[in-house]
Parts: sequence; structure tokens; C-alpha cells
Amino acid sequence: EEIGNAAWLIFAMLDVDVANYESSDAVKQFLRLRSDRLPGSKLVVLALNEPYFFDSTEIGKMTAYLGVYSKTQPFLEASVRALFRAQTVSGAPPVNVPGTRFSNLVERLEPDPNQRISLTLLNENIVTEEAEGSEVVVSQADLSIGDSLELEAGPVLDRNGNMVPDGTPVNFRLIYEGEELALPSNPVATRGGLARKSVLLERPGTLLIAVSSVEATSSTGIRARIPDPAVAEAGTRTQISVIDPDPTAAPTAAQAPLPTAGPTPETGPTTIPPVVPSEIEVDIASWAIAIVTQLVVLALLLVVLVQVMPRQLLVHRLLWAMLVGWGAYILYGLGVIPGGVWIQLNLSPWDSVPVVVIGMLIPLVWLQFRTE
Repeated sequence: EEIGNAAWLIFAMLDVDVANYESSDAVKQFLRLRSDRLPGSKLVVLALNEPYFFDSTEIGKMTAYLGVYSKTQPFLEASVRALFRAQTVSGAPPVNVPGTRFSNLVERLEPDPNQRISLTLLNENIVTEEAEGSEVVVSQADLSIGDSLELEAGPVLDRNGNMVPDGTPVNFRLIYEGEELALPSNPVATRGGLARKSVLLERPGTLLIAVSSVEATSSTGIRARIPDPAVAEAGTRTQISVIDPDPTAAPTAAQAPLPTAGPTPETGPTTIPPVVPSEIEVDIASWAIAIVTQLVVLALLLVVLVQVMPRQLLVHRLLWAMLVGWGAYILYGLGVIPGGVWIQLNLSPWDSVPVVVIGMLIPLVWLQFRTE
């Protein structure tokens, strides 16, 4: 009767060891047999030792589940203060805990995909200058082929907000402006949450540098202009700018070489580095590929689903897939889809294929989940 009238039920639980302690699974039995009869009660479990004795269904019935890790008095007092919000709960379990966001320890220790990894220049002879907005401009006199840029990426944080384990791979992406293929670069393992790499400037042009680690693909970037010795003017100062690699942002005036005094060479045209497009360009070829892709996907879906789904329902879902697929392609052409410019730069002329395929699969998955 007291349990039925209780507004809060708080269990302090040790390990489940039925072989030696017959009643050690009392909380699990209560969750399985009685918890559904207490719709108005708040149910809290304090795991005083290991926190992994419940499955996802049992944890789903709890209002709160605290990993305490010890049954001694200081730990008990800390858990009660946390329960009454007298102190902030922190920390993350060092083991897999099913039914929670900590169900996979390996995944929790991977780089957080929502972070923006910082990329820093370590060369002591480079002076940074604040520019408009979030851009930082740094310059170095007489930068030339054969020089090296010392780079440091990090700190790289895991999904728990801590430094990633040593040995986590960090990829340094090196690509010259206007080119489609990045330069070959081996991943660098982290140490203390940081990854360092030395980049040798081997040829003239504008070198773009960014970093990524597993699913963490956002980072600050570096734009380095390396002059051509054959056409460089005497006294030209080469600039490097640390930028936020936003593909939709137009190049700023701070990224151009500074003018110098002296006569202008009369022979040879001025070479202007190619500019990465800031808008998506769709043409007849892209449109034709989108049509072929949609026909192929519709045909495959028809072959796979015709034997397992009623005809009327199948036609309804294929129409939805076709409409959403075209909608995704139109939004891609308008530049609304995030990362559209990156898709076109790296996948052209087949850039419309993943847009159409993903757009067609989204309504099918959503309708299937709604049906289930």
C-alpha cells in the first residue's frame, strides 16, 4: 500500500549475483512485475557498483538512473545530493550501459561529430592579424617553394567532452584551389588530444588545408598562397589566411597579395588563381543523370517490393519517392541543401545521384516507420 501511494521510489542497488545472493535481482523483478502499476510514481535507481545489469526495456521504465560506483558513505551522500540537484552530475561510465546514450563505449570515445576542430599554425615567424568577421589573417615574407608549414589540430574531444584516446586518426586534407583531387596525406594519430603535421610547399598555387577525424568533419581551415618563382615580383609579400572553411563565403580582399612598389613587368599576363565556386551550377547533363537515377531506383524498388507489398500501397509509396526525389534535386539546385557545393566539387558530374537517391529513400523509410 505504501509503495502504491508513493510519489518517489528510490532503489539503492548492488550487483546482480543470484547464484550467491538470491534476492540480488529484486529491482529487476520489481521493474518486470510491478512498475506498470505505478503510473504516477517517479522511479530512481542508484547503481552502487557496476551499472550494466539492466537491459534497455528496464532502463526505459526509470525516471533516473545514476551510476554511483561505490556503496561507501561519501558516494551515497553524493548520489543523494545529485538526486535533489544540490550538485551537478558529471562523468561518463567507463563501460557499456544498454538502453542509454552510453550503450557503446567505443562510439562514445570517438570524436564528437558536432565539434569544430581547431587548426593552428605553429611557425614562429608568422604574425597573425585580426580581420573583419571571424577571419584571421597571417602573413610571412618571402614564403616560397620548399618551405614547411607546421600545423596542429585539436584539441579533439570525444562524445563525452573529454580528449579522444591517443592514436585516434586525424586526416589533414590538402587540396589546391580549383582542383578536384586532394593531395595524398596519411592520417596522423593524436597524442594528448592533439595531432601535428608538417606540410611541405612543393609547387606554386593556393593550397587549402582542413582537418577531419572519423565523423567530425568540421574544422577551421588554412589558405596558403605560394608564388610562382618565374613570375613573382620583387618584394612581393605572400599571405596566409586562417579562415572558416564556409563553401558559400566569397573570397575577401584580405586574401590577395599586397601590392609592392617598383615597375610592373611589361611582359606576361597576370595569373589569377582559380576561385572555388560559391554557388551550385546545374546543367542539362546533371538533369539527365537525375532522371536516369530516378528511373533506375524506381525500377529496383518495383522489383524488390512487388512481391511483398500490395499494388495500391506500392504505387502510393513510389509516387512519394518520386516527388520527394525531385524536390531534393530542386532544393539542391537552389543551393538550399547543406554541403551542396562540396558535393558538386567532389562528385561532379555524378553529384545529382546521391541527392536523388537519398531524397527517394527518405519518404520510404518514414512511411515504413509510420506503418510499423
